[in-house]
Amino acid sequence: MQINIDQQTAYLNCLVWFEPDDPIGTRSDMAFINIDFEQQCLKGIRFEDVGELVPQPSSFKLGAPESFEQFFQHHEDAELLAKLFALACLSQITNLTLSVSDSSQAVSITELEHFGLGGSYNNLESTIIVPQDVVQFGIDWGWLEKKSVKNGLIPIISGGFIFTNDVSALDTVELMLTYQQKFGAQFTSPVEKIDCDVARELLALFPIPSAKAVSYYGNVDHPGHYSRMQAARTYPLLAEYFLQFSQVIEAIDNQKELAPLIQSLVGINRGTLKRISKFKETEKPPEGIDFEEDINHGLVINRTRRFNLNQSMDAHFIIKTLPEIETNQIPNSNAEWQYYSNILFACFLPIESQLGIPVSELAKSSKGNWKRFYSTISKSVQIPIEGFHFDHLNTATEDAFEAIDSFMRGIFLPHLLISIRQLDGELPAPDSTIIQNAYNESYQLLRGNSTNIITFLINLGRRWVNRLPSLRVIRNPNAEQTNKEALQATKILLKKYKNSWPKLADDFSSKNNFIVRNLSTREQFLEESRRLNHCLGSHYVRDARRGKSHIFSIQSIDGKKSYSTFEISPPHPKLITSNVRLRQHKGNKNAKPNKKCSETLNEWLNNFRQGKLKTNFEEVFKWQEIHSQKRTVDDHRLNTPISPEIDWNYQLGKNWDNLEICNQTLDEWERYIIRTKLTELKDTHKLRRKVFAHTDSPGN
Repeated sequence: MQINIDQQTAYLNCLVWFEPDDPIGTRSDMAFINIDFEQQCLKGIRFEDVGELVPQPSSFKLGAPESFEQFFQHHEDAELLAKLFALACLSQITNLTLSVSDSSQAVSITELEHFGLGGSYNNLESTIIVPQDVVQFGIDWGWLEKKSVKNGLIPIISGGFIFTNDVSALDTVELMLTYQQKFGAQFTSPVEKIDCDVARELLALFPIPSAKAVSYYGNVDHPGHYSRMQAARTYPLLAEYFLQFSQVIEAIDNQKELAPLIQSLVGINRGTLKRISKFKETEKPPEGIDFEEDINHGLVINRTRRFNLNQSMDAHFIIKTLPEIETNQIPNSNAEWQYYSNILFACFLPIESQLGIPVSELAKSSKGNWKRFYSTISKSVQIPIEGFHFDHLNTATEDAFEAIDSFMRGIFLPHLLISIRQLDGELPAPDSTIIQNAYNESYQLLRGNSTNIITFLINLGRRWVNRLPSLRVIRNPNAEQTNKEALQATKILLKKYKNSWPKLADDFSSKNNFIVRNLSTREQFLEESRRLNHCLGSHYVRDARRGKSHIFSIQSIDGKKSYSTFEISPPHPKLITSNVRLRQHKGNKNAKPNKKCSETLNEWLNNFRQGKLKTNFEEVFKWQEIHSQKRTVDDHRLNTPISPEIDWNYQLGKNWDNLEICNQTLDEWERYIIRTKLTELKDTHKLRRKVFAHTDSPGN
């Protein structure tokens, strides 16, 4: 195993690769960790040895926990941090246990709860050695728990890392060659055998070719290389998909007839196979132009969206859709294939998942001309095809789903719930079945007689986005003035607490001559850590600064000495003092506090819960809101009984049962968004049966 560090201005890169001493079954795995000090996150690429000439790359990101706020202000330990998590990632890739270089300093990594990491012992015959300075660094920062572990081993690390297959294996070849030159790395995989130009040509239709595909088609020294090139050029759409089947690989290398084998394995008919074998090499469609400069365009408006599709373009999945669509709809050129891929992943598959409409039905709208179909969609959102790319289409689909969801929550469900209440019926509690049924029925109502599903949805989303300001005014006519007042109040509060945060409670003097102080600055936290030898200063500042935690110190009257520290959870705005919970109470070196400290704490808690302490709830709750950490109804569902009315308030927003607002919203939709009257809404009995069929609501 070797570790190399490359320090840059705002980044630090760490490359780790693993080469077991045993030459039998030797493998090369790498983890490339990048610490981004500006974004305060860990990210990188793992390279997993899958038995090919090229390792399989996948990018990952590990969001920095809140305790990192302190760390990122001190870069001197950055190399040790990079090493720690590069080794953790390497353990996850290889499924090998980490071994401490000095077993007398044994640690366990099972307590890395900040990162969601943990694991179990496995494969003790081979281990990855963790340098002692890295181990000590993890202990010092509280990310490793120091305790006796058999043979000084750290369990395999799993979880925490979120991997995405968005890195081309062609990039892996270039990176490995760079690493060999820059760091002197000696990999067991002879990547020099790979001709990237040949592999890139044969896999041109696949934006993210796999390691297996690059190794298969790029190895020009293989005796079957000519046959492989011929197969890829005959069936370019299937070049990577072939490699799923050992029978096809054997047939290619032995120059056997492929057509019958492909038909049986892939499930496509002779006509479709003939069409894709006559694939035309044409210019690729334009990459697209960013429209970010037009901040008023609906697809780039900076707002929080409820739907996030993030479809990854898996070439194998594209092939699986080919048997579902008609032969004359199969793309038969490079450009058509690219248009089809974009539409499939940014539009068709999300619609199939969200609305249950199969790809085969959606594809009929194209009539086999994917460029013209793509152009029709781009015109619907008023962007020329030259500037309309995958992200625009993806966002347009998200907006269509949000439009249906907005109609369902602002008109459809309120309409039905008001009718239930008018029947003197008890409102049912919301559940996933009700919401899904309501969403489906809302879609059917809005669609009406539209035959072109895609055009209908894209236009619906665009019109809805354009009317969002008006819809918000209907919901809250004083929103603009309220927002101005809230913004002004926020500015005042942020200025007041520029280098601190609001205290929950003022100082409290106990009967046994102690004083309880609410710590409210970073400097106070660090001083408390110094006095009591615990991790308060490095682990809790960020939580406290955001109002997610409140830390108190039990001190001498003059404040020069601290005896213990305790933390309470943030009180809920509606429950104030009644639900305050003690999270922890620690003495020197996290020991159990003495009796006098416990008595002081109990006295403070009793006074706080009885409302006898001078508190600062107004600023604290506003501060929580500013930092977007205010707790929701769901946070208290387990501890607080909630009525269906409150549940519906959470689902639909306040004033959902205001009939005047509901009717005004409906009028806005009928006049500007769907441009027709929704007479079906009058049949509430029929709609209630469809939406609340599994409940005991009136009318079912």
